[in-house]
Amino acid sequence: TLALTGDLINYVTLGTNQSISGAKTFSSPLTGSSATFSSSVTAGTTLNCTNTLNIYKTGGTTLGGQLAYDSAINQLYLWNNVSSGIFSIYVNSSEAFKIAANGTSTFNGALTGTSATFSSSVTVNGVYNVPSTSYFIGNAAAGYRFNNAADTLNLFVIRDSGNVGIGTNSPSYLLQVQNGDIAIGNGNQTSGNFSQAQSLHFLNEATTPLATIKAVRTNWAQGQTDLTFSTYNSGMSEKMRITSGGTVQPAANGTQDLGTSSLRWATVFTSDLSMSNGIGDYTIVEGEEDLFLYNNKTNKVFKFLLAEVDPSIAPPKKS
Repeated sequence: TLALTGDLINYVTLGTNQSISGAKTFSSPLTGSSATFSSSVTAGTTLNCTNTLNIYKTGGTTLGGQLAYDSAINQLYLWNNVSSGIFSIYVNSSEAFKIAANGTSTFNGALTGTSATFSSSVTVNGVYNVPSTSYFIGNAAAGYRFNNAADTLNLFVIRDSGNVGIGTNSPSYLLQVQNGDIAIGNGNQTSGNFSQAQSLHFLNEATTPLATIKAVRTNWAQGQTDLTFSTYNSGMSEKMRITSGGTVQPAANGTQDLGTSSLRWATVFTSDLSMSNGIGDYTIVEGEEDLFLYNNKTNKVFKFLLAEVDPSIAPPKKS
């Protein structure tokens, strides 16, 4: 043991395996092949250590950890000699960073920098902020890609254009779903409440619905649901409905047209043709060789008097 007296030693050079006990202050470098301190060491400016800094447990006999530099691979590493040990960094008496024995790292503050690489999963308990520049998740280019836990399936992607793809890596629209179904549900449905519905809204720039497709539950016990179509015309209102039985009907009686005077359907395929304008009420029924007209008010039946002609002089059918 090298015995030192006084509170201030200007310059000391130690030989091999020399120890210093008690509080000492050095105003110049303390050099030598090795040195052992029985308590804490405070460096006023810089603490230089060549190759390895050993840190022992209380008592000084059991090595707790080691901070060393490996010149062969040009790497600085921290080694923990305790199987269940934890390496922690404290700032202002609060733990800022922790590495557990299994390699799990915990950051108790913001992790900032130009880039970071993680070999396994990252758990964020607060807010995950990413700069506006392009980043990569799951090795996707120019955007974010989210994979399953095994990294074998692309769940969805957000491109730097803002397009979101589910089932596709190259969405051409703000939302593109490939090879899958889209479900809209209402977890608050209750028995007997037939007015509850799930809707798909088309909005303007002010988020006002301009058109809506809605599924309306009409009978809870039977599971019957209608599909309604609404558009905006000085207000939103239903224009058409497909009932659970498959009937296509207008929202109101005698108020809407099928086609216009300039835009007509090519061919209408129907069985009986029923007409009622509020004045008359007729149904045209086809027989094998004749057409019949039923007056639904008087229950009278009439037959059309048809004359056969040469097909070559008749205008052609649309289909």
